[in-house]
Amino acid sequence: MPSVKPYPRFADKLAVDYLKSQIESGHPSNTKKALQQLCKLYRSGLRIRIDQLSGMEQSIVGLIYTHRKDEKVRRWGLNALAQLGREENCIEAVKHVLEDFGHEPQTLAAAIAATYRMSRNASQILSTLSFDRQMVTLAALQHVRAEKLDLSSVAARCGDCLPRPSKARAPRGRTQPCPD
Repeated sequence: MPSVKPYPRFADKLAVDYLKSQIESGHPSNTKKALQQLCKLYRSGLRIRIDQLSGMEQSIVGLIYTHRKDEKVRRWGLNALAQLGREENCIEAVKHVLEDFGHEPQTLAAAIAATYRMSRNASQILSTLSFDRQMVTLAALQHVRAEKLDLSSVAARCGDCLPRPSKARAPRGRTQPCPD
């Protein structure tokens, strides 16, 4: 039996207006908290109504350009754009962050994830910039299924993934050897 997509549930208009006002407040701590709430709202399955979406995108894009000194606000702005941003309205701001803040690993990872979430041409966009392929792949995995990515740059050995016993306690059970 084919699965039917449920209708989206929308966040309360007043709550979205409040979050938008906090994002635009100019106070980094209020802005960061509002962006965190917005991401939490999306993770819980709620969405912003289409009549409020463009305004929210513009507010977040604007703060990415204006809050240049605050890495946490930039990162949470990118995380929010990855949740709700549309390519035609937001990708230029994400490219700007990739070019200007590519030296900040957490910001870079958030920008790469947002690029993959928003754009069907993410790998082409990122290929014009010189980033570590492993970093790009790991960041993309936040929003893209592994089957759709080239995972050849990510080297993981089975033995590296096993829990390691603490020196303070003896191991409780035997771990199986790595099947190489």
